[in-house]
Amino acid sequence: HASPFRKCENHISSCADFGEQVSPASFIPTYGYDLAGNITSFANGIGVTFSYANDTAGRPTQITSSLVDAQHPATLATVDSTLGYYPHGAIRKMTPGNGLTQTAAFNNALQPCRINVNSSGTALGACADAIPLGNVQDFTFGFNAGTSDNGNVASWTATGQQAFSRSFTYDVLNRLSTLNQSSGSATGCSATFNLSWTYDAWGNRRDQTVNSGTCNPFHATVNTQNQLVDPINNKYQYDAAGNMIQDANHTYFYDAENRLTQVDGTLGTCSAATACYQYDAFGQRVEKTTGSANVDYLYDLAGKATGEWLTEPGFGAGQLAHYIYLNGQLVAEYTNGTTYFVHQDHLGSARLLTGMGQTQLSNGGFEQGSQSWNLCSGIPQVITDSARSHSGSNFLWASTSVYACAISTQHAPVSPGEQVTFGGWTYLESGSSLLRWVLVAYDANNNQVGAAAASPNTASLQIWTQEVGTYTIPSGAAYVQIYCEIYQPSVATAARFDDGFLYNNGAPAVIAQNLDYLPFGELNSSDFWHTTHQFTGDERDSETGLDHTWFRQYSSSLGRWMHPDPAGLASVDMANPQSWNRYSYVLNSPLTYIDPLGLTMQMICMPGYSVGYDDYQGSGQWGPISGWCTYYDDGFNYPGNVSLSYNNSPTTSGGGGGGGNSSGILGAITDALKYAADRNRCAANNAGSAASAMGISKENRMGQSLLGNDISAISQFITGPDRSGAAGDLAISNPTPVNVIGIGIKAGLDWIPTSGSGIVLAQNGAGTYYGVGATTTTLGAKTVGKAASSVLAAVAAVKLTADVANYFGSLVACSLDPLKK
Repeated sequence: HASPFRKCENHISSCADFGEQVSPASFIPTYGYDLAGNITSFANGIGVTFSYANDTAGRPTQITSSLVDAQHPATLATVDSTLGYYPHGAIRKMTPGNGLTQTAAFNNALQPCRINVNSSGTALGACADAIPLGNVQDFTFGFNAGTSDNGNVASWTATGQQAFSRSFTYDVLNRLSTLNQSSGSATGCSATFNLSWTYDAWGNRRDQTVNSGTCNPFHATVNTQNQLVDPINNKYQYDAAGNMIQDANHTYFYDAENRLTQVDGTLGTCSAATACYQYDAFGQRVEKTTGSANVDYLYDLAGKATGEWLTEPGFGAGQLAHYIYLNGQLVAEYTNGTTYFVHQDHLGSARLLTGMGQTQLSNGGFEQGSQSWNLCSGIPQVITDSARSHSGSNFLWASTSVYACAISTQHAPVSPGEQVTFGGWTYLESGSSLLRWVLVAYDANNNQVGAAAASPNTASLQIWTQEVGTYTIPSGAAYVQIYCEIYQPSVATAARFDDGFLYNNGAPAVIAQNLDYLPFGELNSSDFWHTTHQFTGDERDSETGLDHTWFRQYSSSLGRWMHPDPAGLASVDMANPQSWNRYSYVLNSPLTYIDPLGLTMQMICMPGYSVGYDDYQGSGQWGPISGWCTYYDDGFNYPGNVSLSYNNSPTTSGGGGGGGNSSGILGAITDALKYAADRNRCAANNAGSAASAMGISKENRMGQSLLGNDISAISQFITGPDRSGAAGDLAISNPTPVNVIGIGIKAGLDWIPTSGSGIVLAQNGAGTYYGVGATTTTLGAKTVGKAASSVLAAVAAVKLTADVANYFGSLVACSLDPLKK
């Protein structure tokens, strides 16, 4: 089995696991590097090699694969050479290997206001940009205005494959309070619905109440140990260590390390169990057994799953899945003999999987006429006759003696010139009847631009027959719909529909999977499981519905963890009583925070972007997308937090406002390093910190990323009204590393007044800013100092801090206020 940490000498070509036996399948990853230390190739140990191209700043620009055929393109993702990156490090435009475009936009506070996937090559540049032509999926996020903007997502609108309008409210502790969907599709919940949540004083989610519409309700009673209890049915049980050993669906078994090892059955007898799991010395799950099938997991140096190897008696062994990352983002998967491209939301949750040619786009609903097919009157009429149905028991009843039509509500984006194939099975009673399939193309303004039809290809009307047809999309088309016209001379006859599929042969907009979630991760859609990496990118086990992270399992239906936080008191905030709850999920603010390891929550970053560089993410990539705060990467490919905020208020707090000197900054960093080491030893058990386990020596990639650009780009690190003036003050062309770091040091040590006020880079969890800078005049230092000091703090954190991801609201500050421990 492949473990996340491997004993490697500097940039050698292969790595071996600590003390592990290497299986006959090898499973040993091999890496290649350039002279700057960037990873240029990665062989995943099960037969596929991925190659990376990097720009002069060390940021990845392209990934290619050695596996090339009709279903596996040579190029898997390309960052646009002109519009690829924003100044703050976020990707603006990227093209997956099927030709679609992924693009994002940010507001002035660097909050992600738009995420879009389109087929027209359009890049977003602002929150208010029009929805691109060829839109596949567009997400728009709204935040509260002005000083009330504390990072909570206030609204979320989706247009395209997913379409809904949702608004959210929060209580005084920033816990999610209500969700209102004013429009959408009836999937798991009704088209419109309203949910509300209630919590106790310790952060236990007690109720998920359906106030209108239909959706999933939940109620729980909690004991003094913050554990769920069911006094009537006694369905929730825990062991002495606090692990949930029984819920309404399964029985769970754990080892001495409190790791889930078996589901159902008799402990130690996997053949009768729902699933069994094995782990390596670092706690990574390396094998899953379900029935007679074994799945081995492979990981890269960052601990990310890169492949799955299936062994099953009677079927041999072979590759089950490959996972491909660029920029810390899961961009593609190899599975089912094809390539799926993963499109995520701001949480890193898979929303859409798009595929290559001959991939199922949508089930027209022929077995579920009540859901997908309507008569022209708009009223569905379904009867049940399982004995006469080809499969399933639902079929459409045409109760009129004239033409009737059934129209699919599903549609798919297309591009001019694409070849679209449609088909499905039909069964007609004897008699004089007529049926034909019609494929209609519409432009972006919903105007019909073309149509094609296919009629029955057999004279007999008493057998099942498959209707097929191929159609070339005309110029200007944006999407297609498929419908059926029926003529029934007698009200006693019916047309049955079954197994209807719409295919897009080689087109880039093939939708292989469509996933929607409720805020705590419950699936709000019923779709095929092509990917197991779903809510926040974690693996969702089909056998239990639990989300598996490195250190524990999360239940989206319960909205909480299955067992206590292994970090123990190391991740407790003494000032926040809710953080003492070892079961609650991200302080019940699931739209703003994630917990990718199962150790402690982190403010989210849209997967794939970062202002800090990590040589050890498994592919030499820039880390997770920086969302509405600025991040460095902690070596695990997950973000730590370096706030670059300030305030012009004259008040001071803590150690703020005093004179600037290096001992204060270095002292804060030293404290941070000590805390990180202590926390890692406690939380990660034998894994240790990222630095000690992998021998990380971080380099200053931030300064290099600014070389060759106007240094005014660092004005992006300023929030608030002074940003516009900062660009002019910082207009130093073509800086060198000495310029960048020197300006930061100068700003941090000289331009901060010794009394009265100071320039700030830190804020506490309540939004109060420390050590404000109000009056400085030397060389425009008020703006220069703010931006350059931000660079200094960020560079120091990136270079010296291995893991500061737990310091929620406690950041490196020029105000000399040390990081909260």
